[in-house]
Amino acid sequence: MKILTFTTSADELAPMLPLTREAYFSRRAEAMSIIWGEGEWSLQDNPVIQRYYREFSVDPPPDRPIADWIWPAARRALLEERPDLVVVPHSGFVYGQLLELCQGLGVRALVWDSRPPADVGRWLEAEPPAAAARPARPLDPERLLEPALGRLLELVPERRSGLAASEGMRRWLQQRTGWVPLEGSGITLALFVLAGAEDPARELARLRSTGARLLLVEAVNLPLEGRWTFRYGDYDNEFARGRASHDLRECLAATGPAGSWSAEILSARPGAAAGAEPLGPEAPDGRAPLFLIDARPEPWARTPWQERFQAPHEPKRHIVLLDSQNIAGSVLNHAAAINRHTAHQATSVCVSRHPFIEYPPEDCRPIFLDSDPVEKAREALEQADCLIFFEDDDETSPAWSFDLSSYLEGRGLVHLYVGYRVHQRVAELQRRGRRVLTPLPHLLRMFPQAHFYAGFPPATLDDVELRPPLSSSDGVVRVLHTPSLPHPTLSRYYYHKDTELFLEAARELSSRYSGRAEFWQIGGWPHDRILQSRLDCDITFNQLRGYHGLSGDEAMYLERPMVQAFDQFNINRHREYWGLDAAFPWLSADRNTLTGVLEELILDRTRRQELGRAGRAFMLEYFSPRVGILPLIYHCQQAILCRQPQ
Repeated sequence: MKILTFTTSADELAPMLPLTREAYFSRRAEAMSIIWGEGEWSLQDNPVIQRYYREFSVDPPPDRPIADWIWPAARRALLEERPDLVVVPHSGFVYGQLLELCQGLGVRALVWDSRPPADVGRWLEAEPPAAAARPARPLDPERLLEPALGRLLELVPERRSGLAASEGMRRWLQQRTGWVPLEGSGITLALFVLAGAEDPARELARLRSTGARLLLVEAVNLPLEGRWTFRYGDYDNEFARGRASHDLRECLAATGPAGSWSAEILSARPGAAAGAEPLGPEAPDGRAPLFLIDARPEPWARTPWQERFQAPHEPKRHIVLLDSQNIAGSVLNHAAAINRHTAHQATSVCVSRHPFIEYPPEDCRPIFLDSDPVEKAREALEQADCLIFFEDDDETSPAWSFDLSSYLEGRGLVHLYVGYRVHQRVAELQRRGRRVLTPLPHLLRMFPQAHFYAGFPPATLDDVELRPPLSSSDGVVRVLHTPSLPHPTLSRYYYHKDTELFLEAARELSSRYSGRAEFWQIGGWPHDRILQSRLDCDITFNQLRGYHGLSGDEAMYLERPMVQAFDQFNINRHREYWGLDAAFPWLSADRNTLTGVLEELILDRTRRQELGRAGRAFMLEYFSPRVGILPLIYHCQQAILCRQPQ
C-alpha cells in the first residue's frame, strides 16, 4: 500500500507523523509527504520521502499566491504517485478538491484527526478499502490511433494491406488516410482486435497462421471496448489501475519462433500527468501508448538500439561541457567518452578538480578555472559548436569567474539534469528553447519537454582488468554498498539509498552466516580504489528508490551481480530507450525482500556467476561509454540544427 499526505504547514503535518513513522518503520506501507515549505521539512521525525508542491508545477510564478497554483500541483502529484490512501488535514486550500478527485479514482481518502489513534498500526490494518472506482469509460480507439498514424504510414507507405479491425475502425482509417484493404498483399494490419477477441492467444495464432507479415496494434493496458488488456513482459501502463490480463510477449512466443517479431511503443509518454487534456485516470497526461508488433513467419535481424541515434555524415563538432561544481566527475567522464569513442572533440570546463575522481588529461581535455588561465576557457568557448551544462548550471551560475553569456549565440545549448539540485527550481529550469536531457524518469515528470538519455558509467571502467572476487580464494562472500548516510532523518531525501535497510539485512545475515559472509560499506576513497573494492566483493547492493545508479552500473560492468529496486516509470523509459526485449540482468528487491534476495545470492555461487556475466554483457551492449555516448552526440547535433539566436 502507498500513502500520500498533503499539507501546507508543520502544524498540519505534525499530527500525521505517527502514521508516516508507522508506515516507514513497520514496512506496512510505502509513504510520501507532499509539502509546502521549510516548516514541514524541519520536522526531523518524519522519515518518509518528502517532495514539494513546486516539484509538481512546471510554472508556479513566485509572485502568484499559493492558492492560484497549488491545486494543479496537488492534482498532478496525486495522479503521478498513484497512492492507495490519501491523507489530508481538516482544512486548507485544496483538500476538498482532493477528496473529490480521490472519490472519482477509487482512492481511499481520510481527513486526519489532530489527535491520532493510540495504535496507528492496528488502525492501518483495520481501515476498510476504498469504494470501487467509477468504471472507466472505454477510450475511443480512433483517438488513440491518430498520433501513431505517421509510423504506420512509414511501414506501409502504399497504404494497402490486409486489414483486421472493427467496421468503425476500418471506415475511419479509410477516410483518414485512404487506406485500401487488400487481401493477399503479404501484410496484415490488425488494429485492437485482440482486446475484443474471445481468446486473444487463439486469435493471434490465427492471424499469424496466414504466413503474412503481421503489424499488430494494441493499447498498453488501457480500457477499450472489449474484455482484455495487455502488457509486454514487464512493460505496462504506469498509470493503470490493475495488472494487464495478458502478456503479449508470452502470446507471441506461443505462436511463432523466437526472433520472429519485434515490439515498439507508439505515443510513448514522459510520465508527467500534465499538458494535454486527460483521456481518463489511466491516461492522465493525455497520452495513450500503443504496442506495435511486427511479426513475421521466420526470425529476422533486428536494428541495433543505437542506430536511431547515428547520422551517416556528421560533421566534426567541438563540444564544451561545463560544470562549475564538477559533480561526481560527470563532465570529465562525458568529455573522455567523446574524445575516446567519436570523431568529435570535447573540452571540459570546471572551477576546480574533483577530490577523488580524475581522468587522463588527454582524454577529457580539462580546464580548471582555479588554476588554468581564463583565456584558455574563452578560446574553447569561441571554438565550440555546442555547450553542455550539467545539473542546474548555466551561463549565470555565480561560480564562473567570467561572463559566459556572450558565447551562447549561434551554438547548440544542451542541459543535462542528473540530481537533486534541479528539484529546487523546477519552474526556472524548464529551459524552453534549449535541449534538456536526463537519465532519471522522475525528472522527466518535472521537465516534460526533456528527453530521456540513459548516459553511461565512467569511461575508466574500460581500463580495469577483470579478476575473480576474494571469495574465490577464501570462501567468504562479500556484499558491497556505497552508502548514503544511514540516519533516519536523511531518508526524507529522494536520492537516499535506504542504507539503514542494508545495515539491517547485514546484521541479520552476518549473524546467520558468521565467517561465511561479510558486508562492506565504502565511501570517501579515490575512485580507482573503489573499483578495486567492487572486484574484491561478490555482490553489490545499489538502492531501493526505484532508479538506476552509478554504483550498480559499475558493479555490472565489472561482472558482479547487482541488487536494486526498479519501478514502473524506470522500466518503461529504459525499455523505450533500449528496446522492449532488452534483458535486464539485475535482481529486484524492495524493503521487505532485500534480506531474502541477498541471502539467495550468498548461498548460490553459480547464480552469482551467471548474473555477473549477464550484467557485463548487458553493459557492453547497452550501457558502455562506446555506445552510450552516441545518443548524447545525436542530441548535440539536434541542438545545433535547432539553435536560435539568443
